[in-house]
Amino acid sequence: MTVERLANQVKWVLFSLDKEKIQQFAKSWGITLPKNDKDFWRVVYNSILEIPDAPKGVRLRAMNWLTINGKE
Repeated sequence: MTVERLANQVKWVLFSLDKEKIQQFAKSWGITLPKNDKDFWRVVYNSILEIPDAPKGVRLRAMNWLTINGKE
């Protein structure tokens, strides 16, 4: 798999905001995600904001969630 293809796959999974899909993808790559729901979404939304070309609606949702629930 090329780096570009992997990056696109990560984006597709994160931008889906589908918890199950994100967890399955992370597991397949050996990535441990928080079990606590709030911490899980904090990691996901912070990750989304690190992607410069994230869709505006997804970025807005991430910023709103982090503003309400805290960034750390």
